[in-house]
This record gives sequence, structure tokens and C-alpha cells, in this order.
Amino acid sequence: VDRLDAKIGSGIGSQAAAAPGGAEGIRGALSTLEELRRGLRRVAASARGTTASVRPVVADIRRLDNAKRNLQRSITSLRRLHMLVHAMERLGDAAEDRRDGEASALLAAAREVAGHFEEYRSSVAEVRECFERLGALEGRLEGDVRARFEEAGRRLAEANGEGGAAEEEAEDDEIKVITSADLFA
Repeated sequence: VDRLDAKIGSGIGSQAAAAPGGAEGIRGALSTLEELRRGLRRVAASARGTTASVRPVVADIRRLDNAKRNLQRSITSLRRLHMLVHAMERLGDAAEDRRDGEASALLAAAREVAGHFEEYRSSVAEVRECFERLGALEGRLEGDVRARFEEAGRRLAEANGEGGAAEEEAEDDEIKVITSADLFA
């Protein structure tokens, strides 16, 4: 019992000696926590400031991206318009020189490229003029081809000693089939 009493007394004495250091440790820990809180407040304030300065930059990047997309579309449209004008010039030359195979290919290409501008046909005068010119070239080609077919048919009929209204009507039907199926389809 004396030994136990001595041990308890010794433990109480060591606790009493450690108590002032323990209080200092707790005060130090509280001081460190307060420093951490101040640091967190500074970081949060800095983050709010950074966010506020980044927002306009992000908005500018979005506007630039939109402008880039519009510029790319404009460049593509201008290239297509150039292709259309160039194809129509070549089509006019081919029609004038009676290069029907080339004219047929150019007409098909011009129609395809013109399709990209269909929505602007009524609202943009230059595009409307391109469509009108394309229609005129197409009509001219069709008329030239029909006239040559008719002339060839007359010559064949004369060479064979044939003629008559029934044959001319059949000839006209054949011309319509050939021109619309091969050249103007």
C-alpha cells in the first residue's frame, strides 16, 4: 500500500509539473490555428480576385472563338463564290466553243456550288445575278444543243430522202430525251 501510495503521489507530482507545459502547448496550437485561418482568408480573397479577373478573359476568348468561326465560314463562302464565278466563266467559254462534254461537267459543278448560295438568292443581289447568269447559260446551252440535234436530224432525213411531220415530231421527242437525260439532268 505504501508503494502504491508512493506511485500515485509520484504520478500526481509529474502531472502537476507537466500541466504548465501542456497549457503552453494548447496556447501554441490555438495560435497556429488562428494563423491558418488568416492564411485561408487571404487565399479565399485572392481566389475571388483571380476569378473576377479571369471572367473577362474567358469572355474575350469566347468572342474571339466566335469571330474565328465566322471568319472561317466567310472564307469558305468566298472560295465557293470564286469557284462558282470561275466555273461560269469556263462554262460560257465551253458553250461558245461548242465543247459540250466540258460544258456539261462545268454546268453540273456550277449547279452544285450554286446550291451553297441558295439561301442568299433572294436577299443578296450579286448571288441573284450569279443564279440568273447560270440560268441564262443553261438556257443557251440547251438551245444550242437542241438546234444542233435538229439540224443533224434534218440532214439525216434529207440524206435518207425522208421527211414529214411525224418524223419531225419523233425527232423532237428524241432530242428532249437526250438533252434532258444527258446534259441537263
